[in-house]
Amino acid sequence: MDFHNFMFPISERKIAVYNGNSEFIDFENPQTYISGSFKAIVREDSNELISIIRNSYQIVPNEVLINKLMHELVALETPFRINLIITYNRLHIQ
Repeated sequence: MDFHNFMFPISERKIAVYNGNSEFIDFENPQTYISGSFKAIVREDSNELISIIRNSYQIVPNEVLINKLMHELVALETPFRINLIITYNRLHIQ
């Protein structure tokens, strides 16, 4: 089973907000950013926003989860079947 489409690099970023007072967002101005309690999770390869979450949320890359799951399933030495459900470009494994 090929999970490589879901093993993409991610990064955490500060969230900038356009205030409507100027033509451009001033990334040098600390007032441009949402308070320190939130962060954005972004795909590094496409710059696509994945989610906005609280800073306390710990990120675990898909690759780590998928590899750990597959390692544990194989170690069971019993037959298994994986049902993939892909909705809104998100992967759900049952």
